[in-house]
Amino acid sequence: PIEAIICDGCFDPTRKLPSTDGTREIISDFVSTRPNMTMISPVLIKNKAKAFQELVKGHSKLPSFHYLYPSRYLSALRGVRKSTYRINQALTFSKMISLSQRWKPDRWFMNYDCDQFYEDSMFPVFHSLNEKTPESQIVAGERTFFKDLDHFTEDYEKRDFNNLPHKIHSNTIIVPTRDIYLEGFYTRKKYSAKYKKKNIGKYFHYKIRNKSRFEAGYMVGDRKKPNTEAYSISKLSPKDHPAIIKKYYQQLRNRFCE
Repeated sequence: PIEAIICDGCFDPTRKLPSTDGTREIISDFVSTRPNMTMISPVLIKNKAKAFQELVKGHSKLPSFHYLYPSRYLSALRGVRKSTYRINQALTFSKMISLSQRWKPDRWFMNYDCDQFYEDSMFPVFHSLNEKTPESQIVAGERTFFKDLDHFTEDYEKRDFNNLPHKIHSNTIIVPTRDIYLEGFYTRKKYSAKYKKKNIGKYFHYKIRNKSRFEAGYMVGDRKKPNTEAYSISKLSPKDHPAIIKKYYQQLRNRFCE
């Protein structure tokens, strides 16, 4: 990517920051030799009145006249009804946009989590995206791994646009939880309601954790632990994982899949 902004920390203001397991130091070392990358801490706001003000403010790349849009205030009112975890999540992504040196209409951006990986065949598509690409949204299905590296479900995540590239428009906004919309005068619209989208395959979401780590992950904010037994499960061959996972397959399997 021409730019990457990495956030270390939890959006729940009651939790300890920063990471205490060495993650922050690894990220710091990583970005220190890459001038197009930076690390930030999350936005942490507890007060809902302050959160409303920040949601109305949006990010700094929006045209100033958008302050006149009723949708800005209606969206903020809907936003503050969410938990502080979800509000801070959205505000952190808006902070990233405000800090970006490369944010420009008709370029592309995406957000994603550290446990998500992409089919190797997707990368040529990512690299081919440019200002003249006719679509404004790249979509793909998710393969979610709960138990181990050999079994997945496609029933957990139904949002095909999640954590995938979106073309930047002058009215692109991020709202709680971290949904990407187009801001209109009276309403906000989904990208798919206005622009073309292109499906390019599957991405991989590795939610594999040891039991205590898995439980702890759903003790922050308003996150709800999924019933992992409720989804239909399919089997995957080791050779069908992304190349980076295949490289460390046995090591990961020994670590997580006991």
